[in-house]
Amino acid sequence: MFVAPAAARPPSLTSEGFLQDMVIRGAALGMTADELSVGVLSLAGIRPPPFAGRRGPLVECSPPELDFFARNSSHLPVLVDRCCSRAAGDHAAPETSRSLRAAVTSFCHLPQVEQL
Repeated sequence: MFVAPAAARPPSLTSEGFLQDMVIRGAALGMTADELSVGVLSLAGIRPPPFAGRRGPLVECSPPELDFFARNSSHLPVLVDRCCSRAAGDHAAPETSRSLRAAVTSFCHLPQVEQL
């Protein structure tokens, strides 16, 4: 009989092996490294810092909805600027809309936001 020290673990249970497995599984699901890191931090209850310089419009159709989602946007890794969709077409200059990489909205407004 052999008794191993308490610190010894089988190779399959190391933190490095666990993280490697998680990254491989995430990649197989189509997740990016950013999505994995934000997901891990969120599950741990840690608010990830905003991605450097990344901003995007938070688009909703009414001021009350805009207020509600703006109050609850602190978990997003993107800084948001409030934008009412009724006025979005007026405020989105062509050069600005081409430079946007992301927007935050609810599913029901997705077609309208994609069009803008």
